[in-house]
Amino acid sequence: MRHHFTTFPIHDIGGRIQGLVTLRGVKRVPESQRSRLRAGDIAIPLAQIPIAAPTDQLTELLTKPGPRSDGRALVFDGDQLVGIVSPSDVARRMQLSELRGEAPRAAA
Repeated sequence: MRHHFTTFPIHDIGGRIQGLVTLRGVKRVPESQRSRLRAGDIAIPLAQIPIAAPTDQLTELLTKPGPRSDGRALVFDGDQLVGIVSPSDVARRMQLSELRGEAPRAAA
């Protein structure tokens, strides 16, 4: 809770991204159980999170399913996680793109 971030990626021992832990997910766990659980126990699995590349159009990302991801998407450049897109990021990017008359991209 020391950071203003509300979403954190988790990885396995080899460094491969396995999912996301969100503040909303932590809040769903009863306080009495929080000290007993690991991040992986409450993480949203990678298979349930929309994935994009930095060059993907934002409109493409918006059509990808991700009902459990709290509106988040992961941006990968090859195998490297380079960003996390949040609903507020999408709204801000759409507004800026509209002002500039350009097609919004998913780059984080």
